[in-house]
Amino acid sequence: MVNEGIEVYLPICEPDFALSWAAYSPGIEFLPSAQAPVLEPVGPRFANDIFDDINTIIIPALAIDAQGRRLGQGGGYYDRFLPLIEDSPVRVAAVVYDSEFVDEDAFPVAEHDQPVDLVFTPTQVHQIP
Repeated sequence: MVNEGIEVYLPICEPDFALSWAAYSPGIEFLPSAQAPVLEPVGPRFANDIFDDINTIIIPALAIDAQGRRLGQGGGYYDRFLPLIEDSPVRVAAVVYDSEFVDEDAFPVAEHDQPVDLVFTPTQVHQIP
């Protein structure tokens, strides 16, 4: 994607389960997060206003149901972040294996859980109504 001129931003876990963003480029350094058990890009951090100019965000998921409801890892970072950009033009997508795109009600969903608009699996793109 980057080689095709597409700008890519990666999340950085901040205190209080907030996210900031760093631009990705090949060879960028990654260090362990101070907040979560993940590696994060090193570089200038950007706030959520970058999403005024971004058309798609791809977020992690353990599973997605047919209604676009997402099962995350339980940290709540994306469930807190997504409402902050709901007025932006960004589409929210997740990537899962075919077996992780499941029927409605396959897992419990909480009121604060944020849905996705698109689901990418190895064999198909699912547009959520």
